[in-house]
Amino acid sequence: MDGHFTCAITGCQQPVMRMPDGSDGFCEEHMAMAPANHRQRFLTVVRRLQSLREIWNNEARYDAIVADGRYLKLAHATCCAEEALDTAAQRLTLAILASKAHPAVVSREDTRQRA
Repeated sequence: MDGHFTCAITGCQQPVMRMPDGSDGFCEEHMAMAPANHRQRFLTVVRRLQSLREIWNNEARYDAIVADGRYLKLAHATCCAEEALDTAAQRLTLAILASKAHPAVVSREDTRQRA
């Protein structure tokens, strides 16, 4: 993630880091409002996309993949990771908005997951 921008939640002006796909991320306060499984999935997908982007940006690694005939696999994996990031970000956004509307519901979900 590079550069500072504002939170993806409408109306929030807290600084965040830009996501690997160029979209805005989420501030710490809003991330904490989402259920743990949504946060974990989102962060896992972000790390996956970052590692794939590193391959694209590393000329030696990229050339090795192309030489092995795995270019299409890399392109497909990157496309899938970008779609997964979109989905995870949408789920996280919806979970945050739901927790803002009904704070007790999310805290009960987190309590059940910890047990």
